[in-house]
Amino acid sequence: MSREVKPILPILLPWRDYQGNVLNIENFLRTRKFTLIYAITIVGVWNFIGSTPHWSDCYSVDFQITCATTIWAGEMFTSPINFLISFFTAPWFHNSYQHIFFVTFCTLIFTQSFEGINGTKATIFLFFGIIAIVSIICGLSMHIGHYLFPEYALFSDGLQRIWSGGSVGFMGLIGALANHSRYKWLMPAMLFTFEFWNRYFNGISTYITLAHLMAATIGFFFWGWYIREQQILAENSGVIL
Repeated sequence: MSREVKPILPILLPWRDYQGNVLNIENFLRTRKFTLIYAITIVGVWNFIGSTPHWSDCYSVDFQITCATTIWAGEMFTSPINFLISFFTAPWFHNSYQHIFFVTFCTLIFTQSFEGINGTKATIFLFFGIIAIVSIICGLSMHIGHYLFPEYALFSDGLQRIWSGGSVGFMGLIGALANHSRYKWLMPAMLFTFEFWNRYFNGISTYITLAHLMAATIGFFFWGWYIREQQILAENSGVIL
């Protein structure tokens, strides 16, 4: 990427590339593969299969849970394989009209922008990688917290909670996307403001708010580090980015 002046908000129109050129259909499909596949699939799952609770027949009694399409911290040690697999299955299932609309809308804005700038492989890697990291951190926190402070509902309820959907993934991409802004702290500030509203006015749970902010933070710092490393590598090779 050249050292040109970065945009204030690095949001791409779906039919344009990072330089502002209009894409033909072939290049549009090529540069937005993951965005299109993900958006079409989650809407199809919602319309033809249903919401997460309906499809999964989830239940929880004394930390015992059955849920094929969600991430559950309780499986971290009892069924670690299921826990790991859920990182790649849960993001395709959503539990309400508000949830599916929010994820689809943001995917078509932020995920496609990140993919248009950085490519499909990087998008997939960050999307699922950040979901995995946040799930592991939250899972360990719930287990350790419940062991040390069993009387606190924050940890006991967290162990019984199931999670699905792609919001953590694209929140990570938003954090990463901020590194392409002229003012790279602007998008994190906007995201924090949104999460404040989401938590205290929209009524989203504390767990989801923390997971969203954690994902955005990881994406922001990891992608910033990656860009710097690529610049150093290119400069050492005599290539000007």
